[in-house]
Amino acid sequence: MKKSVSSSISSTSLASLQSTKEKLILERGCIHLVKMDARDGLVLPDKNKVFHPKFVVIIGCLDDETCYGAVLIQSKPNHWTNSLEQIRADFHPLFKDDYDFIKDEAHNPSYVDCGQIFPFDRSRIISENAYKEKLQETDLQTVIDKIKSSERIDEIDKIEYGLVDY
Repeated sequence: MKKSVSSSISSTSLASLQSTKEKLILERGCIHLVKMDARDGLVLPDKNKVFHPKFVVIIGCLDDETCYGAVLIQSKPNHWTNSLEQIRADFHPLFKDDYDFIKDEAHNPSYVDCGQIFPFDRSRIISENAYKEKLQETDLQTVIDKIKSSERIDEIDKIEYGLVDY
């Protein structure tokens, strides 16, 4: 009878490995696919849909339970944002050549909307088990800088999320 790896590891070691995995996939810059719905403040494009999967970038965690992120917009930002310079400045492009999760040429580039922050329970992100990859360091730094300078995010939220000092 073949032994599984988990049967030969103590429960304490297994719990430690699980905890380490969770910390790694929730690091700043990690990209996850999250099923967002109206409770997240998302306007669903199809009234018959219960949720809409969106890519999010983890920007940080407030405590042991809450992570926050910026939503990736697939394809191009909404047409109404193109006319608004302030909103357009909040978008950062990610290219298919750099990221495996961008599969379709029609979604190349995809854009990180650095003008919105969405909180997510840590357990929700872990239970959806949809880690994709991590932002490259240069993209991550640009995203953080754009979030810090966005006029669409209240200063109090930037302070609460530890993005700027008060």
